Amino acid sequence: MAFIDTSNTIALDATLTELGRKRMAEGRFKVTKFTFGDDEVDYSMSTSSAGTYEVMNTQGFGLPVFEATTAQNSVINYSLTHFTRNDLLYLPVLKTNEQLGDSAMQSSTGSVYYLAANTETVDKLKLAFIQPKADNYILSPGNQIGARIIIESGLETLDMVGAGTPSMRKSFILNTELLDNYYYLNADHRFFTRFYGPTNLSVFKNGADSSVSRVNFGTLEDIEPVSLGEPLENYKTFIFHGVDNLVFNKTEGRGGDTKVSSITGPRGSATAVSMDIDDSLKSPSTATRDIKYGIYGSIDQTLFGGSDKYDYIDSTIYVEGSASSRIIQLPIRIIRFAGT
Repeated sequence: MAFIDTSNTIALDATLTELGRKRMAEGRFKVTKFTFGDDEVDYSMSTSSAGTYEVMNTQGFGLPVFEATTAQNSVINYSLTHFTRNDLLYLPVLKTNEQLGDSAMQSSTGSVYYLAANTETVDKLKLAFIQPKADNYILSPGNQIGARIIIESGLETLDMVGAGTPSMRKSFILNTELLDNYYYLNADHRFFTRFYGPTNLSVFKNGADSSVSRVNFGTLEDIEPVSLGEPLENYKTFIFHGVDNLVFNKTEGRGGDTKVSSITGPRGSATAVSMDIDDSLKSPSTATRDIKYGIYGSIDQTLFGGSDKYDYIDSTIYVEGSASSRIIQLPIRIIRFAGT
């Protein structure tokens, strides 16, 4: 849905999804909640005067507005959020951490996290990814001890003096009730069957030397889905623990703590994500491929040059902070070696 106010008349462009049209035909369509977003706004182009801000596009004709879409997994990246407090100077962001020894990394090929369907595919991808730390670019289904996607919550700002200190965490995260004690993860249950997250024993901190990691998630535990309704069609919700992010700048100057944490300002919490997929998607190249690859993805693709062919399905996992309401999208490519 998109709208724009022109000449004091609001034009509303609303497009129903397939599910919405079905419920409309059944006489059961009813809007129960909605949210606003400003994804199309580039605030780096804003100008201020007397405490007010004006944002224009490059042509100076006002803001372009995104058109409505019927994509089933379409969500607002930067939703406008309501807070009851009126003293908030900064709001948290969610960022992935690719700096630690067990951090999963997005590949520059497709800018996605590769989730290998089986060990045969893992071996093939290790040869395809010639960059260092190849293991960190490959997720394995059901793996609770290997590479995992690490997410941090905190204030992404360089404006504060002594931003990475315990006192700043207390002032800007704890005292403002912006600590994400939990994270809501939403994933497509047609592909993903299980998720694994931190236990109560997980630790996220640094040592006396700010640049030394003391992060330890250990073996991730099984996370069961919860009954919160479907946030998107075919999606289920899982609740993950937030581990206190106790990475601090313990030395003079700035920089050592950012070798452990991806957040530059006061830090709130962190979590880790691993996953499993439907067994039907794990078949080796010598077996018949599951029909889902053809319906929801692509088959026999030469993604990395050479003669090796792959089947894959692209999906998106959405993670939301419980207190901050910030959302991060995790692009996952479920990939299977299909032969040569």
